[in-house]
Amino acid sequence: QAGVKDFRTTIVRITYGVCADIRNTSVLIIRIFSYMKIKVKVIPKSSLQHIEESLEGDLKVKLKSPPVQGRANQELIEMLAKYYKVSKSQVEIIKGLTSKNKVAEIDK
Repeated sequence: QAGVKDFRTTIVRITYGVCADIRNTSVLIIRIFSYMKIKVKVIPKSSLQHIEESLEGDLKVKLKSPPVQGRANQELIEMLAKYYKVSKSQVEIIKGLTSKNKVAEIDK
């Protein structure tokens, strides 16, 4: 066990990387975490729901909901979860809660 120090809990998270979780000096558990950040342009109060992906990987999302009381953000989370086939709890808007230009994070 050369090189292993006496840490109770140390967690390191890297995008598309490895998370090392050291519970004690004799056990090392490694889990793979992957998450992606996506730039999203939202068009609220549209007549239909639709997601368009640009060549750069950014998304243009048309929503039926108005941008009132977080309804458009909730609809966006639901649509992104369905689009990327993950649960709604794995989708988070990390920038632009009150803007049309947002950044969303999807955990896989």
